[in-house]
Amino acid sequence: MLHHLRKHLDRAAREGRISGQVVLVPVANPIGMSQRIQGNVSGRLDLNTGKNYNRYYPDLFPGVSRRIQGHLTGNAEDNVRLIRQAISDEIETLPDLADGDAYRKILLSLCCDSDYCIDVHCDNEAILYLYTNGTHPLQEKQLCAYMGCKLHLVDSTNSQCFDGSISLLWLRLKNEYRKFPIPSGCLGSTLEMRGQRDVTDDNGSRDADNFYQFLVSQGAIKDTQKPIPESLCKPTPLEAKVYLKSPHAGIVLYCRECGDQVSKGDVVAEILDPLKCPEKARTKIKSTIDGIIMSRSDQRLLGPGQNVMAVVGEEIIEAQIGTYLLSD
Repeated sequence: MLHHLRKHLDRAAREGRISGQVVLVPVANPIGMSQRIQGNVSGRLDLNTGKNYNRYYPDLFPGVSRRIQGHLTGNAEDNVRLIRQAISDEIETLPDLADGDAYRKILLSLCCDSDYCIDVHCDNEAILYLYTNGTHPLQEKQLCAYMGCKLHLVDSTNSQCFDGSISLLWLRLKNEYRKFPIPSGCLGSTLEMRGQRDVTDDNGSRDADNFYQFLVSQGAIKDTQKPIPESLCKPTPLEAKVYLKSPHAGIVLYCRECGDQVSKGDVVAEILDPLKCPEKARTKIKSTIDGIIMSRSDQRLLGPGQNVMAVVGEEIIEAQIGTYLLSD
C-alpha cells in the first residue's frame, strides 16, 4: 500500500496540495529485516533480547508532565506547542545504546509532533481491521469507513505499543491538567492490512486510494473529497477478543475462514495428530464466543498452547479485563 500511496503523495507534493507534512516510514525496521533464520525474515522480535520491536515503548508521561508544570495557559494552541516541545525534549533524553531502544527513539522523534500516527501492519491470515486508542472517535470511525475495515478494536490502556505511546500520553495529560485546555493531540492507530498472502498490487492500489481519500477528508491534502463510505463495523473493546489455542501438537485443519461469523460452540478448526489412530487423531477446536474470525495462524503445524485463531465478539468478556490482550 505504501508504494502506491507514495505515488499519490508525490503528485500532490508537486502540485502543492499537501497541507503540513506527510511522512512515510518503512514498516519493517532495518534491524529486524536483517534477522534471517534459514532464509526467513524474523523481524518482529529482537533476536538479541527476545523483545517485540513494537512493544516496550517508554512511559513519557512523568518527564513531560514535569516539563509543562507551571507553563500551561488558557490558550489551547499555546498548550499544544508547549506539550509537543516537551515531548520532543523528553525523547532526546531516552537511552539509545541498544539497537531496539535506538529504533524506538527514532520512531518517537518522527511522530512526537504529529496530528496522526498510523502504523501499517500485516497479520498472518486476517481480515482488514483497525486498532485505535479511542482518543479521536470521529476520525477513527472515518478511517475505518474509508479503508473498508471489517473490525475496529479499541484499547485505551496499552501505551507500551507504538500507536499508543504518543496518543495516550495526550489523554493522560488532559486528565491530569483538567483546568487547562489540552486537545487530544495525536491520533495513534494500527492498520492491519489483512494477511501476508493478501499482499498484491490490486489490494495495495485500492487501499492506497482509500487511505488517500481519508487524508483528503482530514484536510491534509487538497483534492476533491469523495463521500465517506458506510462503515462496515463499530468500535469494539479489545476485551471482546479471545484466542483459541491448540491443546496439543498437530496439523491444523481450518473449517472456517477469516471474516466468517461464528457462534459459540461452532467447530472452527481441527488439530490432527498423525501419530494417533484415525479414530482418535482429530481434536475439534470450538469457538468460545459468538463473533467474527479476525485472524488465524498461517502455520499449519502447531505446538501445544499456540494460537489457532482470534475471534472477536460484541461484548466485553469479564475474564479479559486487566489481562494482557495482545498475542505478541
